[in-house]
Amino acid sequence: MALQLRLGVVIGWLGLHLAKRRRHIANVNLQLCFPALSDDERAALLAATFRSTGIAVLETALAWLRPPETLQARVTLTGVEHLDAAMADGRGVLMLGGHFATLDIAGALLSRVAKFAVTYRPSSNPLVEQLMRAARLRLYDGVIEHGDARAIARRLRAGGAVWYAADQDFGPRHSVFAPFFGVPAATITAASRFVRMHRSRAVFVSFFRDEHPWRWRIDIRPIEFGSDDVAQDARIINALIEAEARQAPAQYLWLHRRFKTRPAGEARPY
Repeated sequence: MALQLRLGVVIGWLGLHLAKRRRHIANVNLQLCFPALSDDERAALLAATFRSTGIAVLETALAWLRPPETLQARVTLTGVEHLDAAMADGRGVLMLGGHFATLDIAGALLSRVAKFAVTYRPSSNPLVEQLMRAARLRLYDGVIEHGDARAIARRLRAGGAVWYAADQDFGPRHSVFAPFFGVPAATITAASRFVRMHRSRAVFVSFFRDEHPWRWRIDIRPIEFGSDDVAQDARIINALIEAEARQAPAQYLWLHRRFKTRPAGEARPY
């Protein structure tokens, strides 16, 4: 495992120096979200972000290619009883979380003790898409494209659980602006509607990496979510994800354009 961790660090170093577009996106995000940092501090956080992302490449390979039980000794898992209690209600459960570097490994580890479907964004590369979908079908109770609202609704109506990350910018349609690190961010309202329409339960899933030794922490907790006020729900989910990102800022996926959709009259930052 130590060799794999070092290989992930090398991948991250290469990404920092070669992936210029992603480096620019991440740097802009860090400037917006951490304005109080000095240039040197922001550069260090940028490097740490790419290091974490490089390690995540190896973690994803572990998640897709290795049985999760072989890694079970390396995970600390708390709060499964909250998911079990929500599932016992019979109205479906939306498992909310954010796009952190440990997303794939955390999902694989959690799949050993819980049954749930996952949403994902298909890859434009056919080979990667085939590998990703096959791996996730092996691990999870279903794989649903992020925009397939009907499939998510069917799963919830049937009393199932769906893991759903609501922190990517999918444009202005079906989104509201809610603060994320003090910056207005287009936040999809579908998660709120799913919970409200089906009277489903909602839990929040946190997941982090510890490097020394290489371990993972996963926590599940119930949240009040799914009101008639979708803007308030957007503020709730953004605040939850922001709090997690502040705990381990290098592990958040700053490489995506979280702020590409802007309020009327405001220029895009990228």
